[in-house]
Amino acid sequence: KAGEASPPPPPAARPMNNSPDELAAMFSLLTVALRRSPVLLLSLSSGKDSFSRAIQASTVAMSEKEVDVSRSALLFLKTMVDLKAASDKDAGAAYQLIGSDIDVSIAHIRGTVVNSTVAGACGIYPREVLDPAASLLAALLKASTPEEAEASATASFQQGMFKLGDDAKRAVLIILGKIAQGRGDSSLL
Repeated sequence: KAGEASPPPPPAARPMNNSPDELAAMFSLLTVALRRSPVLLLSLSSGKDSFSRAIQASTVAMSEKEVDVSRSALLFLKTMVDLKAASDKDAGAAYQLIGSDIDVSIAHIRGTVVNSTVAGACGIYPREVLDPAASLLAALLKASTPEEAEASATASFQQGMFKLGDDAKRAVLIILGKIAQGRGDSSLL
């Protein structure tokens, strides 16, 4: 009837971003799938498309105000970077199948992730998110070539949120360089 309100849509029809718990659970599930069977995750029908969308969603979600969402997105991305590092060390057939897909994905998001984690460290992230963000940044820098790491780190300081001055920028760049060269870990961050 004209005066009656329509019923709410069924839960399955609601967009994923309406529930932070669902979004956090999705990234947690993807993290487990990536750890346990990356080949299966990437080879599912339209898996590469779905995987790319999950990666893009995680780069947005890592800056969410909801702690569980940003933590689970950061952990998913870190798992992906760790998988790349493992594929670089192990030339097995399984890693060869997924290595190039992950390399392309990391190259595509490197700048965004470095910018977001540096911005997050400058006051955007709540305390509970700083450790996974530092771990992701350290892993990403270690998995990058020196040129890629330097370009990403330098670009991240061109943002307006870093206001500690040139001396502080140089000090942070030195620390990021040490991490990228494998002479430090995420605890420095």
